[in-house]
Amino acid sequence: KKVFNSNIVSRYANEENGILGQECIEKQEFHLNTSSYYFEFLKLDEDKKAEKGELARIVITDLYNYALPMIRYDTGDLAIVGDATCDIKVNAVIKEIFGRKVDLIYNTEGEALSPHAITNNMWNTQNIKQFKFTQISKDEYVILLNVEKNFDKEQEKEIKEKFIKILGNNAKIKIEYTDEIPVLASGKRRYIENLYKWRLKNNYNFGVVK
Repeated sequence: KKVFNSNIVSRYANEENGILGQECIEKQEFHLNTSSYYFEFLKLDEDKKAEKGELARIVITDLYNYALPMIRYDTGDLAIVGDATCDIKVNAVIKEIFGRKVDLIYNTEGEALSPHAITNNMWNTQNIKQFKFTQISKDEYVILLNVEKNFDKEQEKEIKEKFIKILGNNAKIKIEYTDEIPVLASGKRRYIENLYKWRLKNNYNFGVVK
């Protein structure tokens, strides 16, 4: 912002549709591109409207895609929607954007956790180059670490203790080590992964909402 003497904003978009929203200059919330898309925010486990302030699935109907109409397309993204707090007159805004539902982690009681609950626990841990957190089953989790030479067993113990607090006392946490966590074809690293839900034959499916 200082170098370019201009406001810096984030945009929310996907490859299938395009630019879906843009961050407000005044507030930390995303204004939706309702001129080009019809938005629905549905509950995580059923096709009913989510309440404001509730973690919800983002479902899009593309109004101007004449080559491949996308009607009630479940993007797989999650967000919290609410009322606008800035002076611009808009019906609704996205308060916070989360990762895809397949990357949500569940505690041992089956309650969904925000991906931020995982990353926040790793931020203050020293001597870690890369990490990947994977849920294997209802109560089994694996943390893959690429660490510096001076990473020690005491730090490993601290990591386990941190995650037990948010996952549950009966959580089985295994820590493994690697020299490099490879990137995906997109060039990004998937640092949170839920194989448990995948093994349950995709309790949630991307695609069209009926």
